[in-house]
Amino acid sequence: MGPRISLLLSTDRATLDTPSQRIRFTGESRDLVEQVFPLLNGSLSLDAIASKTGYSPGSIYRHFDELGEDDAIAWLGCSLHAQEEDDYFESLRLLARFWNRAIFCEPVAMRIFGCTAHVNEVRLWALEFFCFIRAANAYMAKGVSRLDIPASLQEIAVRHYVDEAEHEEIFREGLLEMGFTDAELDRHVPLPSTQALLNFLFETASGDFSGYLALFTVMQPLEVHPTSDQITAKYETLADAYPPVAPFFKACMRHDLIDAGLGHSEWGLEALVRATGLPGHEARRHIEDVMMQTSAFFCLFYRGIGRQQASRRDRAIRHPVSAAVAFR
Repeated sequence: MGPRISLLLSTDRATLDTPSQRIRFTGESRDLVEQVFPLLNGSLSLDAIASKTGYSPGSIYRHFDELGEDDAIAWLGCSLHAQEEDDYFESLRLLARFWNRAIFCEPVAMRIFGCTAHVNEVRLWALEFFCFIRAANAYMAKGVSRLDIPASLQEIAVRHYVDEAEHEEIFREGLLEMGFTDAELDRHVPLPSTQALLNFLFETASGDFSGYLALFTVMQPLEVHPTSDQITAKYETLADAYPPVAPFFKACMRHDLIDAGLGHSEWGLEALVRATGLPGHEARRHIEDVMMQTSAFFCLFYRGIGRQQASRRDRAIRHPVSAAVAFR
């Protein structure tokens, strides 16, 4: 079960409440949902849940599968037994949307993009997000440096990195318009939670190539990229909500419009698999694990921002720790 899913019980019905729908169960279905819901925590297999509750795996699946369309539930391991490429990527897209949704259900993310955050919290997010963008020249460079695939496929990965390599400047310009200086940005030390995310991205990129490509499934989960009108409306709303951070949201809009034009909703992982064939069982499990971990580290990224005191403007720039200060 994803975040923000709750079970409401009465004597004659069970109601699953999600961010976008409410599903009611009565009769025997009410009892099944009451018993199964607490066990949908990612640590038990469907067969194990069936054994504990006495209901068949098929019946449990039918009761809860509708939530998959709402990105409210993920059947971990759903990609492991797909026999066709289309089925495999349908499963991965469901997982990608689920894990991406988990990130944006973090309280800080919901406040920022729901236009209810303190402006200094948004300011800190902008600075930490810039650190993530800047890290592309570390982890993406590492990922494409270890390519061991046919030249025709190498071009896909290299082109993606080339597209992103200079996007740091777009976001830097936004921060400069907010009042930061180049010197401040260059010596800023990311929050520990941000650095943990960056380290994870680099370590994953240092491993096998399919794991590296799996990172982008969660970052870019949609098969069809939002339209230019949707992108523009999103960031204009955020810019209006947080005027001091408006230049950064204008930079975000500019970047997303570029990505939409470059087709970054298309997965390099899908191009690789369709050219080389479905991966084996262990490789599929590894890809799913990377997707889950990517979500977890982005959630940590937002939680780190949430731990800071939003009202303290001076926390936005963190300087490197140096023993030299003790001798001044």
